[in-house]
Amino acid sequence: FQMCKERTDFSYTFTINMVEVYNDQIYDLLVGHHVEPLKLKQLPDGKTVLDGVTEKSVQGPEDVAKVLAEADENRSVAATAMNMHSSRSHLVLQVTVQGVN
Repeated sequence: FQMCKERTDFSYTFTINMVEVYNDQIYDLLVGHHVEPLKLKQLPDGKTVLDGVTEKSVQGPEDVAKVLAEADENRSVAATAMNMHSSRSHLVLQVTVQGVN
């Protein structure tokens, strides 16, 4: 974020999304706990995207921390022999930075 602020010749926007991979399903952590699994979709140009994933606009590290906290509330956790609050899933955070000159 700091480098983007210093580059006055570009205008930047930042968006993030957070998903959880749990039991071979992908869930959007920004819409609630396991509302509906997302589907991977391949676009004609060859890109693979998550169809319907929620993206949030952020302006700096503080905004990212708030979204992380929101998403953390929707993660799947369960006790294991090693940890009372173990995550039973994998978290994926995607940050998209778009600059326009």
